[in-house]
Amino acid sequence: MIVRQVGYLKLKDVQLLKANGDLFSLYKTNKNTTLLVFDTTEKYLHLYYPKQDRLPWKLLEGKKITNAEQIYCSTESSEISTVGWNNNEQIMTYKEFTLSYE
Repeated sequence: MIVRQVGYLKLKDVQLLKANGDLFSLYKTNKNTTLLVFDTTEKYLHLYYPKQDRLPWKLLEGKKITNAEQIYCSTESSEISTVGWNNNEQIMTYKEFTLSYE
């Protein structure tokens, strides 16, 4: 999945997303860190940063970020754990990359 970095979210922000019914999943990487990815329920992800070709409508997979395994989905009713978060306080978030023409 080609993604773009959104930034960090704190636990209260993630709980608010869940309360609003937003779809997201938490993933544990092969380096034992935790990431939040919006709009996905996939069990396993291969995350990449985008790399654009000279042609704006052609997109190639770019630099690989990591492989990740799902540990939580917002459709579950269980509690969100902060284990593996940055200082157990904030989590890096990603969203699927889309081309936008303005």
